[in-house]
Amino acid sequence: MRKGLMVFQFMVSMTLIFGTIVVFQQLGYMQNKKLGYNNKNMLVLPLSTSIDRNYDAFKAEMLREPGVLDMTLTSESPTKIGSGYSITIKDVDIEERVLLAGLRVDSDFLGALQMELVAGSFFTGTDMDNASRNLPSDERNYAFVLNREALVSFNLSPEEAIGKRVSMNGRNGFIKGVVEDFHFASMREKIAPLALIPERDFNHVLMRISGQNVQSTMAKIQERWRRLAPQVPFEYEFMDVEYNN
Repeated sequence: MRKGLMVFQFMVSMTLIFGTIVVFQQLGYMQNKKLGYNNKNMLVLPLSTSIDRNYDAFKAEMLREPGVLDMTLTSESPTKIGSGYSITIKDVDIEERVLLAGLRVDSDFLGALQMELVAGSFFTGTDMDNASRNLPSDERNYAFVLNREALVSFNLSPEEAIGKRVSMNGRNGFIKGVVEDFHFASMREKIAPLALIPERDFNHVLMRISGQNVQSTMAKIQERWRRLAPQVPFEYEFMDVEYNN
């Protein structure tokens, strides 16, 4: 009886040890694999109508705080991109419609997320103006930035893709840049095709802060937030925590 109990206890211990090893392997995998962007010390905040209307002043005020390093606007958090589109590239050997994810971002997005541009250039404020919804739809010209994976179905290299005319769900324009692939879903999922869209229709503010004096920085951000947008609750999530959840 005692011998059987000892065998049972040994098997339970080995199971627990094995489970612990697997957990640490999983954590090591997540920590060591490259995301393709820097999600550390990045706050994800809701964008209200009042802040959106006065965003330039809001951004200038926030960046006066030494602990706030960068800001950008997006339609969704890069960790939770759910919008789907389809794209065709003109004047290529493979003219087919490819499904891809899409994220509306402003011209600060590349630098704020510290992504790698592999070909062409990122869009500017002028490109944002050229795609403005204040223009008639037939006068808008979209400067798209695609990830590498979006070019695979068209058998194009990043350099070959630059300048190609494209159409995406009624948005006509050209490929201005190509970014390195980055994980916007689980790191265990294959990276999907993605387009970054220079269209002013945003829902989130992303704010990178210094890793030093975080509590002091957060208190100052909250004070400025309440002064500039008193009707909007100061709610936020850290992007790395959001991604891991």
